Amino acid sequence: MQPHLSYRDSGSEWIGEIPAHWRVMPLGRLASYRASSVDKKSNADEIPVRLCNYTDVYYGERIRAGAGGFMAATATAHEVNRFGLRHGDVIITKDSEDWQDIGVPALVEESAEDFVCGYHLGIVRPGGDVDPGYLFYALASDGVNKQLQVAATGATRYGIPNGAVECATIPLPPLDEQRRIAEVLDAAEDAIRLSERVIAKQQWVRSGLAFDLLRGNVSAIPGGTESLHQLSRGNSRRAARLGTYVRLNTTHITPAAFPHETFDHYSIPAFDAHGRAEAALGAEIESGKTILSRPAVLVSKLNPRRMRVQQYAGQGNSMNRAVASTEFMAYEPKSNSGVSLDFLANLLNGDEFARRLQATATGTTNSHVRAQPRETLDWPVRIPPTAQQRRIADVLGAADDAIRTEENRLYKLRELRAGLSSDLLSGRVRTVAA
Repeated sequence: MQPHLSYRDSGSEWIGEIPAHWRVMPLGRLASYRASSVDKKSNADEIPVRLCNYTDVYYGERIRAGAGGFMAATATAHEVNRFGLRHGDVIITKDSEDWQDIGVPALVEESAEDFVCGYHLGIVRPGGDVDPGYLFYALASDGVNKQLQVAATGATRYGIPNGAVECATIPLPPLDEQRRIAEVLDAAEDAIRLSERVIAKQQWVRSGLAFDLLRGNVSAIPGGTESLHQLSRGNSRRAARLGTYVRLNTTHITPAAFPHETFDHYSIPAFDAHGRAEAALGAEIESGKTILSRPAVLVSKLNPRRMRVQQYAGQGNSMNRAVASTEFMAYEPKSNSGVSLDFLANLLNGDEFARRLQATATGTTNSHVRAQPRETLDWPVRIPPTAQQRRIADVLGAADDAIRTEENRLYKLRELRAGLSSDLLSGRVRTVAA
């Protein structure tokens, strides 16, 4: 059995075990590091460049100069020479308002003479005994990334000192093994990219389908035989106020007054985590909430550029009372309104409603922008006949199911990639030469 060496790096509590013939090296001995200072300028006497910016970098990203979308800027000849990007460079975020974004790596797979690394980023350029792909995955690993996050300093914006980047320790197998590790992780990454593209296409198709179905602007419902124009004659009726069909539930409760009672709590964090309520004791729920007693569609009024829409279908099998954060607007269909909960959810999650929310929201910063609930009740909507509502909800529900299936697959692929990365970069699992 291959012997292992244990080590503790100098910058964090991360402990790793590696095969005896591997080395543990500071990054500064394996690669050069340069923190870019190039920002967007408009000086006519400088060289036009394309700037790889902070927003172009996120975990797993592969940077290709030919992909387009990069910011047009200018730079001096010295800056182009010093901060120009080359194939095989690894870019990392060197400062951010969120310390968890520190050290995020991206691999440059295609470069160009006018392609320059922008401010807030740093360039890690590997030496001859380091494979760029392996270095990229090593910098993306928890063990190395935590070292950079721990070293970050600052009050409102965090930054990595240059010396901390150069001192970060990296387990280093022989070059041929580095390449095999990178190949295995590349295969996992390619599967993730394919799944992401499938989801993006499904979401695009679903968005267009919803746009047409909610207006009766297509000739037939997919998979059906009835003309949508025939089914949707009711859609030509005059637009009516949203408030004609729904009411806003504003009945408040203070769960903390019932400290030992378990509530089904619909909150923004719970929605972001898994899209459903979380059971919580009243003592654990801070501030007043909206008590949910009738079926409703919950729409977040916080930062409506990111739509958060979910249904409360009623108590069902749960014995708990349900409460919702007051950051959700709770729309309840009125009795005899003829509006189904599924159709209402699709309507309120549609592009038109989202655009209105974004246009009328107020606030001081992006994270504190809020929509105005009462104003939404005056917005015009067209509600089709019940039969069409059911068909539309069925079609869009099938599209949502397909997206969720692929999202579950993507989640499993990411878990597999994370496990492979941990095992391969520690030497617990070894690659075999072909």
